Amino acid sequence: MEAEDYLAEQRDEVDSLEAIFPEEFTLVDEDPLSFKLVIVSKVSCSPDSETFSSITMTVTYTPSYPDEVADVVLSNFLCLDDEQKNRMDEIVEEECEQNLGMPMISILHMALQDYLDESSEEARDVVVRKRKEEKDREAQLELERLTSGTYVTAESFNKWVEGFKKDFYAKRGKKEKKKGGKMTGKDLFLSNKKMISSEDAFLEEGDIVDDLTVPLNENLDEELFEDMDLGELEAELEGLDDEDEDD
Repeated sequence: MEAEDYLAEQRDEVDSLEAIFPEEFTLVDEDPLSFKLVIVSKVSCSPDSETFSSITMTVTYTPSYPDEVADVVLSNFLCLDDEQKNRMDEIVEEECEQNLGMPMISILHMALQDYLDESSEEARDVVVRKRKEEKDREAQLELERLTSGTYVTAESFNKWVEGFKKDFYAKRGKKEKKKGGKMTGKDLFLSNKKMISSEDAFLEEGDIVDDLTVPLNENLDEELFEDMDLGELEAELEGLDDEDEDD
């Protein structure tokens, strides 16, 4: 192949690349033909930012390209570490060897683009994974905090109940003492089981008298009955007596 043929093939490839990548392509020189292609990842490096990894590939054709390898230089690395840079240089070398004898710049561009996209995805996954691990760790610590302490058993529960009863009755005694020995109707009812179980318990306290009264507890709180209409109460009681006589 003559030099003019190599040059024509190189020119065709340049025109094709400029048409495919109009914004990324920049012609650097005509002799020898040289140009730049900016390659940007399609996804950001982090889920929290709009920063994209990128490189600049500068290509200078050799006289016998594509039968010999073109001079390819990678620069302007963004969001890429040294290990990733070295790997991209290796990709260029491998692709050039495998595609020797045919136009290969589009193939190089595709291989580097794929690597940038994969690297960005991996970087995002690392961030997401670390956040998940941190959330899991915090959840585990919270679970340990909530479940720490002494577990309740039948023995420990019964012991607590006994202590609660003692404390309850001790406070109740203090409360009654503060009242000066007087008992409310509720206290009187709760303290006398006979009043709960049977009407006969009232009658056993003393004999029934004509006015249907029984001896009252000396400690009974008379204020409980201040609002009662005793005349109505007596009328109701007399009505009950009349019903008993009819029966």
